[in-house]
Amino acid sequence: MKNNNSIHLKADKETFQDFIDFLEEKLSELCPEDFNIMKFLIVSEEIIVNICNYAYEDINVKDNYLEINVEIENNTLKVIFIDEGKPFNPIQYDVDNRGLPIDEKQIGGLGLILIKEFVDNVRYEYKDNKNILIIEKELGNVKL
Repeated sequence: MKNNNSIHLKADKETFQDFIDFLEEKLSELCPEDFNIMKFLIVSEEIIVNICNYAYEDINVKDNYLEINVEIENNTLKVIFIDEGKPFNPIQYDVDNRGLPIDEKQIGGLGLILIKEFVDNVRYEYKDNKNILIIEKELGNVKL
């Protein structure tokens, strides 16, 4: 299901490209020309992949979905990712192991590093059995 500023689909590899296409269309439509859409798509892609691959792993739910909402408020782009997978707060982890020798590095965590570097604010909450992850990026002039 898709409306003007949100998309709600099954969270799996078959719908992955639909989420990316939706975000690319919305970002192109709403953001100024000098906004780096690719960086924001990389961040979003990482979040979507993790939700599709892990949020519903080892749990029994009726509908494994992902909802993405895009909005602009006070010259700030907000993208909200909502799922009913197992509770997981990705921002509670400090996974920056870039300076460690290769044999001491943990697997994973690069996506969180990218998120923290590319966006201005990341918030997470678990409410009504839903994971809600919000990423924000301040914009210059916004197309209306």
